Amino acid sequence: MPRSSRKPKIYPLGWLLLALIAIFCLHRWWPLATLVPRPFHWAGLLFGFPGVVILLHSAARFIQAKTGLIPFSEATTLVTSDFYRFSRNPMYLGMVLSLLGLTLFLGTASPLIPFVVFIWIIDQRFIRNEELFLEEVFGDEYVAYKRRVRRWI
Repeated sequence: MPRSSRKPKIYPLGWLLLALIAIFCLHRWWPLATLVPRPFHWAGLLFGFPGVVILLHSAARFIQAKTGLIPFSEATTLVTSDFYRFSRNPMYLGMVLSLLGLTLFLGTASPLIPFVVFIWIIDQRFIRNEELFLEEVFGDEYVAYKRRVRRWI
């Protein structure tokens, strides 16, 4: 099986759940320092809420297009509309914005650790391999899309 289509043991939603748990635990038991004092912590909603909307709307576009939602599952359609006009990975971007919002809302330093680790895992274990996978499936159409649209934003 080509490297680009190897099935991961933990999927992005699993990593998201692990990051959420780690963020809450670190905030509770090892907060380090306050970075965002109250009442400014409410600014986290400015990232978190749009992140959830972007994630859900982008996932809905895959469902409407009847293409694989789970990484490396059968890709039948290249979705390039809505948020996909601005980011090749709006579902992952939505996850990152949601975690950023939560991290800012909690306001302590230690939740930044799983936040950064989540971004690295998604970029290295999923996005880079998915790009190879989509290039194999869609060829020049995906290469042209990559030239037009940035990986994140």
